[in-house]
Amino acid sequence: LATTIVCGVAMALTKSATTLRNALVVGATGWSYFFLLDKAFYGNLNYLLVCLLWTLVLTRAWRAVDRSTSSQMRPIDLGAVQMLIALMYFYAGVVKLSADWLSGDVLAEFLTISPAPGPLAAILANRPTLVALAFGGALFDLSIGPLLCWKRTRRKALWLVAGFHITNFIVLDVPEVALAMLALTGAAFAPS
Repeated sequence: LATTIVCGVAMALTKSATTLRNALVVGATGWSYFFLLDKAFYGNLNYLLVCLLWTLVLTRAWRAVDRSTSSQMRPIDLGAVQMLIALMYFYAGVVKLSADWLSGDVLAEFLTISPAPGPLAAILANRPTLVALAFGGALFDLSIGPLLCWKRTRRKALWLVAGFHITNFIVLDVPEVALAMLALTGAAFAPS
């Protein structure tokens, strides 16, 4: 895990395309190894990160980070990353089509573990509000992928993504998921 962190820092600080690529390969290998060792680590976001890192390694999408090599990136390279993220959102929506989620019980459980701040707690204690949020979350996840992939709706979809993840950051006790998905989605879709 420490190797992966060092590789991430190297990728953020380097100006060399060779160093960037090598750090990406070593980081992807380290993250995948850590992921495969720890069964408790088998979460949707971690699956996405393993797939995303190897998609970056196997395509030229990693070149988008370096301005000197970004012109060498093919549209299909960025498209592969975008489709992976869009599919992850869609899969999250399909998972939310369960009776447990749509009844609001899963959200209620989240809020039991970590209550919402201040006046939001009283609003979110209301069952119809939880059900509306559950349906809204499922609808968001099912529709945001296509909205992001279509250029005519991409800008508005990015605003929806920002609002959705900032809300999740504030209300639910999953800040790492909210921030990671906001950053990944923005990085993949904002440039195009």
